[in-house]
Amino acid sequence: MRRLYLAVALLKITYGIDTWYEPPHKAPSATKNAGSVGMLRALQKIQRVATLAITGTLRTTLTDLLDAHTGLLSMELALSKVCHRAAVRILTLPNTHPLHGIASTARCRPPRKHLAPLDHTLATLKIGNTAIKTITPITDNLPQQPHFKVEIPTTRELSIEKEDQDPADYKVFSDGSCLDEGIGTVAVIYRRGISQPIGHLKAYLGPSTMHNTYEAEVVGGILATWLIQITPGTDLKTVSLYIDNQSTIQASTNPKATSGQHLVLAFIQAADNTKAKLMIRWISSHSNIKGNEHADKLAKEAAEEKTSPHEQLPPMLGKALLASASVIKQEHLKCK
Repeated sequence: MRRLYLAVALLKITYGIDTWYEPPHKAPSATKNAGSVGMLRALQKIQRVATLAITGTLRTTLTDLLDAHTGLLSMELALSKVCHRAAVRILTLPNTHPLHGIASTARCRPPRKHLAPLDHTLATLKIGNTAIKTITPITDNLPQQPHFKVEIPTTRELSIEKEDQDPADYKVFSDGSCLDEGIGTVAVIYRRGISQPIGHLKAYLGPSTMHNTYEAEVVGGILATWLIQITPGTDLKTVSLYIDNQSTIQASTNPKATSGQHLVLAFIQAADNTKAKLMIRWISSHSNIKGNEHADKLAKEAAEEKTSPHEQLPPMLGKALLASASVIKQEHLKCK
């Protein structure tokens, strides 16, 4: 019964909601709610009938208890959720869509009188000035047979053993870190037979309010592939790229439509264009592996805004790394 209500009844109730429903709200000087108050009460009665049928309880049971025991949002929250989703969908329409101009005007320059349903929704839900990141579906234009390989050992001990026995000509360690609300990432490269690193790159992504550690891990992979390309003698050599984040490695072969996908796609492209025989491997963090521990130390320095000179960083970094920040900046510029 609950599935029937969610899959059929609720969808029919909320069909086209952004055109006929105005979320109830109260003005600062008002004493009563404005908006579709009467419509909300009528729909609450309908959901109450459904929750009574689902639970089979007494008809005198409180509506809030019925919603809680059936695992349903209250009708007011359910309608607000659908309105929010509809508004976000309209605001992220492509430039070629007929409603794009109308949505941009409603968002940046809302009218003072004669508000349309979209104007009411944006004002009530307070998403007019909110930056929105668009996540696009993964396309089929990814490399069918990437030039790099991936290996994730099944245990922590096995990852340490494989790193110790790795005969690769070069080893690269990348890592991301969050320190004092700053996000940094690094890549360090070692040559076989030399105990000290022969090069490294550090990048400061920004504050933790703009980026997260997962993004730092992926950007660390981008730095690593660029470090491999600019290091003399790596062409056609065996190179092992060690990353202590399994999600990053898995995304390199199976990207999904999630947040930070622009960085993952940039990492895949960079790894595929590497002329070396690249193997991306997982290494357990904090396992006293010299390269990984050194990368972790430098990543903390990068989180403190101690970054490599801009001219040493990969050209794609400005486009991929700052994509999230660019969205926010562009949206604010549009509204100004």
